[in-house]
Amino acid sequence: MSTSRQNKEVAVTKAYYEKYAKQWVLSHSDPFRDEDEFVVLASFLHPRASVLDIGCAAGALVPLFLGRGRGLRYQGLDITKKLISLAQARYPHLTFSLGDIANRDTLPRKKFDAFIARAVLMHLPFKLWESA
Repeated sequence: MSTSRQNKEVAVTKAYYEKYAKQWVLSHSDPFRDEDEFVVLASFLHPRASVLDIGCAAGALVPLFLGRGRGLRYQGLDITKKLISLAQARYPHLTFSLGDIANRDTLPRKKFDAFIARAVLMHLPFKLWESA
């Protein structure tokens, strides 16, 4: 797959979420559907571990961090400006940044103890998996 095709696939995904951000948030707003997996992840981390939420959308998992994972240090990352804006409006005390996991230059420079990438990797073109 050519780089231009990869870029087009990522752009199509990004455009979809920019266009339908609000609707997506309304239909995917139950963070507790992932509670069991979150508890398992948190059990492997020290109480003040830093966690990057890749594909954070509008902060869908934040309630888990504020509840069961309240000691964990959270940062959200998403490719969609509208979703980041919604997240920042909902949780102004947390850090959210715009970034594309397929583009290293857009990722946070700091190290994290763990990451969550719920429903994200499926959006990456297969060719990018070979170069990871």
